[in-house]
Amino acid sequence: MKRLPPFELYIKLLIEYFGKSIDYDPDSVGDLPSNFKKLSYQMDAVNEGFNMLLKHNGFFLADVVGLGKTVIATMVAKKFLLQNGKENTKILVVYPPAVEKNWKKHLQILSDR
Repeated sequence: MKRLPPFELYIKLLIEYFGKSIDYDPDSVGDLPSNFKKLSYQMDAVNEGFNMLLKHNGFFLADVVGLGKTVIATMVAKKFLLQNGKENTKILVVYPPAVEKNWKKHLQILSDR
């Protein structure tokens, strides 16, 4: 049996543990509006949410106020739409009435791009 150098063993462990999520390139989500910051925890959440969506046919995105749930969910939806095509895709977004106007704005931006 061939012995792997420690670095290659570490890479193998990462691939086995994280699976396809290590292939994610945060720079691939490059179409955020110019006034939005691309935050790494949001990019990680997009990746995780998208993987959960594929695995479980849906997911819940919940966190405290102000962390960008609308931005994350919009990017997941866009990634899903790009992969499946608009004509084959239906997306259900459940949100509280207080953020309805914000969600409609984000969904309009999503459909325009």
